[in-house]
Amino acid sequence: MSEHDTDILRALRGAIDALPDVVYCLDEHGAVLHLGAAADRLYGQPVPELLARGGDFRLAPIDPADRPRVEAAYRRLKDGRRIELTYNIRRTDGVVGTVRERISRKAGRTQGIISAVRSDNQLALPLVVRDALEGSPQLFAMFDLDGRVRWASGAFEAELGLPRATLIGSSSLDVVHPEDRAVISEAFADLDREGEVATRYIECRVGADGDWRWVAWVVLPWPQRGRIYAVGIDIHAQRMAAAALERAEAARLATYDGLWDVDLITGEIQGNARLYGMLGYAEGEIALRYDNWLNLVHPDDRERVGAAFEEHLWGDAPMYHLEHRLLRKDGTPLWVLARGQVVLREGGFTPTRMVGSYTDITERKQVEGALSRSEERARCIVEAVTVPMVITRMADGRVVFANDHARARFGDRVEQPGDFYAASPQRAGFVEALERDGRISEYEACFAAPGGEQAWLIIAASLIEFDGEPAALATFSDITERRRAEEAIRDRNQTLQIVLRTTSDGIWDWDLRTDVVRYSARWKEMLGYAPDELADTAETWRALIHPEDRPVAEQRLTDHLQRGIPFEHTSRYTHKDGALRWIVVRGHALRDAHGHPVRMMGNHTDITEQMRARDERRRMQSRLQNAQRLESMGVMAKGVAHDFNNLLMAILGNAELGMLDAPGGTELSQALDEICAAARQATDLCNQLLAYAGEEDVTLAPLDVARVVRDMRPLLEASITRKAHLDLDCDRELPAVRGDAARLRQVVANVVLNASDALGGLPGTIRVSTGMTDLSLEGRDDGRDDSRILVDPLPAELYVYVEIEDDGAGIPPELRSRIFDPFFTTREGAGRGLGLGSALGIMRSHGGTIEVESAVGEGSIFRLLLPIVRQSTPSFRPANSPPPGPIDPEFSGEGLVLFVDDRSALRGVALKWLESAGFEVALAEDGREAVQLFESVADRARAVVLDLTMPELDGPEVLGILRARRPQIPALLMSGFGRPGTMDALATDGPVEFLAKPFDRAQLLGALERLLEAGDIEQTL
Repeated sequence: MSEHDTDILRALRGAIDALPDVVYCLDEHGAVLHLGAAADRLYGQPVPELLARGGDFRLAPIDPADRPRVEAAYRRLKDGRRIELTYNIRRTDGVVGTVRERISRKAGRTQGIISAVRSDNQLALPLVVRDALEGSPQLFAMFDLDGRVRWASGAFEAELGLPRATLIGSSSLDVVHPEDRAVISEAFADLDREGEVATRYIECRVGADGDWRWVAWVVLPWPQRGRIYAVGIDIHAQRMAAAALERAEAARLATYDGLWDVDLITGEIQGNARLYGMLGYAEGEIALRYDNWLNLVHPDDRERVGAAFEEHLWGDAPMYHLEHRLLRKDGTPLWVLARGQVVLREGGFTPTRMVGSYTDITERKQVEGALSRSEERARCIVEAVTVPMVITRMADGRVVFANDHARARFGDRVEQPGDFYAASPQRAGFVEALERDGRISEYEACFAAPGGEQAWLIIAASLIEFDGEPAALATFSDITERRRAEEAIRDRNQTLQIVLRTTSDGIWDWDLRTDVVRYSARWKEMLGYAPDELADTAETWRALIHPEDRPVAEQRLTDHLQRGIPFEHTSRYTHKDGALRWIVVRGHALRDAHGHPVRMMGNHTDITEQMRARDERRRMQSRLQNAQRLESMGVMAKGVAHDFNNLLMAILGNAELGMLDAPGGTELSQALDEICAAARQATDLCNQLLAYAGEEDVTLAPLDVARVVRDMRPLLEASITRKAHLDLDCDRELPAVRGDAARLRQVVANVVLNASDALGGLPGTIRVSTGMTDLSLEGRDDGRDDSRILVDPLPAELYVYVEIEDDGAGIPPELRSRIFDPFFTTREGAGRGLGLGSALGIMRSHGGTIEVESAVGEGSIFRLLLPIVRQSTPSFRPANSPPPGPIDPEFSGEGLVLFVDDRSALRGVALKWLESAGFEVALAEDGREAVQLFESVADRARAVVLDLTMPELDGPEVLGILRARRPQIPALLMSGFGRPGTMDALATDGPVEFLAKPFDRAQLLGALERLLEAGDIEQTL
């Protein structure tokens, strides 16, 4: 037998010992297996003394007159049989009493209950009252001996509408009908007598506010504990029906019982009307005889009834007294208390007549059955409880009861003294809630398991009374795994919240069944909206997509939902401020068991800055490529100009030599003059090539750009078409710039003329304005389109601009990158030379550039950007600019001039020019030969004329070597590339002049005259 079974058996035995009746159990040999503690009260001597006598303990106290009959009944008892005996006993203290014994036999064991009997109409009903019967539909209550309610079951409120909160602590008479209170008071007075422990049956009306119901009570006193227990069943309907029937039959019935009279000789049975009525027959409807009488007895009771009848007939029982069932006419059972006695015996022994009665006890049996079923249900509930159950005293929290599941869960703690709940951190809250509410359905608390780990349990508890003290009955359910799962979910949620707060992505969750979309705050924020400004629907998402991107986005979504293709694409979304944001959209659909998409989640990543950076890289790459192309073209133009200038030098020099010898007015002189004019025109073209390459020699001086442009109004108005209107806005004061006024006028005129041509002969306006801009603040190249071109990147600082705007046809995107190419034009027919290419070269030589903004159908804007003056810089007057005055006609050269050039044609022309002017000339074809030759003529040489570009040793290198030998030697430098940037450094060591190729005899001799004069002044100083 398990420990659990032992506990239950111990509890049952304790309950049996507490009964006022003697409960016993004998084995097949008559040995006592159990004898209730009530035996010492019934027989007046301790149980051990009863058992010490030996033999059947029941026989010794029986009155000698009744002993033969009782012994005979014991002998006739068989398995499956039950008998009931009433006999007298004599206690050792002389007290005589009457007892009723109910006996049954099963599997060889005899079980019985012996109850004290004081009157024939007393009912001695066993009752085990337990607080665990809380959920029973029967009424259970516990009273003090003075009748005050100590506890009441929930059925009082459910069945009678009497709140327990008002019942407990009140007098039982408060809820009893005033007419029945005397009966209750008398019953409690009888039960309160010392030693009085027999059960009693009481019927009374119970209720409140005039709503009274009849209740049948079985009352069990327990003087030793100062308690009275009672169980009740609602018999209101039965009482009402019985009262009605009694009123209807009162006139013709002399008694409520069914009376019968048996002629044992003839077998005839006479019965009153009540007897027939109890059986459901009309009076005289059925002939009752002794030989068919047992047919009216319930089949399960016939053997027992027959045996009891025979026992009385033949003197084994003083009277016929038995409870059994009869069968009504409709087949339903009728419980009766059968009492009878032989009134006539022939010869004093043979029975001839027997009379008796049937008392209807169906209602009482129903009460007993209800009590039995309630007790059975309580027993089943206790056996079925598979969760830990603990009862603790409220005073100190000590465990007074624990089932096996509680021991398995809590280990030795249930056996230890001290507060059971002290180990739980939630003890204070649990006790406070239980004392306040009296019951707790769900209370979560943490306990240590036997292994030491922490377990979370849900406690369901109620305040009860146990052994006369307030106690808590609690059951426990393990929710440790649930709590761990909740903690895991909470941790995941916290992690998710951290991710959502820290990620720059927008998150969305779309319920495809309801079309509700939950957007994260970041999702709305990246588009400029507050959390409550956008509706949580899929239409919000669709509406924000750029119309051009919407078809692709919806097709990608359809492909994912229908075909499972991964959902990822890039679209433009409209920001709240109207700007477009580039968004990468990713998502994944969750599907049900049938594969249908029911939910979709994803994120939005803003890549606008990356896209802008990509576009900027593309533009910068395009600019770099364009700059490289322009640089390559500039290098080419520079080389062409250099070589062409050398060729023009030979042509122009020889033509001038021929003109010296040709008679004036002849065809020869005219032809030579035309050759010189053509050469000079070719020289202008070379200068344009040098300007395009940024190598043109310009004179930079502080300029007021606005004034320069204002002064050009007459020229500009004369240059543009008659249908064009010139709008000049150049009145504001601007910082000065360093520039060449003539060259700037050339650029402005060139661009204005292009604007006039862009009007295409149609009416229009050309606006020319000046102003100042800060490139560090102006948001150029915003990435929205490619309509703006800044040819050269400039430092982020202040610039003065000249802006020429027209409302002509505009420049197509495919042509914008070519407008600065040499000889390129958008007009039909031939262009005007280098055009914008030379304008760009001039702007570059001024440290600036040109910015173009144009759109087809909207016209064009050309903006000339010039840096403002920051500090003074040295300026040089180019040698090929007109001299301050005419060459002295009497100028005659003398001394030696070293002329160095790698082209023989130039050396031949220079030799004739210089010798005709009186100079002695030493010629060298390259730098190395010039150095060697200078060693022999250094003392006699007055000047050296050097080409800057030569193989092996160039002009600056040769000049450095020569000045190492003679530091102050005057030098005339010449080049087909224009004036070099090294001129400033070369001028610091001695007199230096620069002459751009091609030049004529006058220019050469004029440069030498100025140079020699400067040399003579330095030597004098």
